[in-house]
Amino acid sequence: MASRPVARSLRHAATDAAAPPSRVPAAPSPPLPPGGAAARWRTELFLKPDLKVDGLVFKDRINVVNKAPEDDLLGALAALRAACPGADVCLHYSLKNNYSKNPGATAARLERFLSDAARSGAASVLLVSGGGKKRAFDTVAALRHLSGAGGLGTSDNAPAPQKRQRRAGGGGGERGPNGQEVAGGGAVGKGAGRAAAWPPLYVAFNPYLPSEGAQRQEEESLRSKLATGLVAGVYLQVLN
Repeated sequence: MASRPVARSLRHAATDAAAPPSRVPAAPSPPLPPGGAAARWRTELFLKPDLKVDGLVFKDRINVVNKAPEDDLLGALAALRAACPGADVCLHYSLKNNYSKNPGATAARLERFLSDAARSGAASVLLVSGGGKKRAFDTVAALRHLSGAGGLGTSDNAPAPQKRQRRAGGGGGERGPNGQEVAGGGAVGKGAGRAAAWPPLYVAFNPYLPSEGAQRQEEESLRSKLATGLVAGVYLQVLN
């Protein structure tokens, strides 16, 4: 039986533009659009078999968390779209929880999920590596693969296989799940056509890691994600 989503706590605020946080040196990307970095609170849902969607705080902005391999994300999306018509639903996708045999099979599974999520009406997908010890095919590797730059088995700290270009800003830019303009969105290359068939892809950033070394690694990981050109926005963890 499909799991049913339930509201938990508000833990993240999402920026509306793919720009690094203040601690990260400026990347070669166009300026943020006016108001582009404003945070919007969203309801975060965990999937439990005995929980309901009643009493959601923000019924128009909902994030579905992927904490276990058995989470039925697409089933939860269908339930939410029925219970909350018009809601902006972001599906979290844990690469660790959805690992399949090897990096190649995991990449194929991710692409199938993105296509299914788009057809099912997901407004966006938040790609995360997953908690604990990370696998080699993490968020950076996944984004590099999706952009057409390779990346199977590439870790967060490895250099990009090849340089990617980004579109200049201005009119006609990419749009986020709420119709907002996204700075620097869209990859230039063979991954761009496929990406147009997927929901906008978001990534996470934690500015509260306990050590300077861990924080530098987190910032470098964010730069690598943005360099793929596929990132529509960044979720900031506002509570440590």
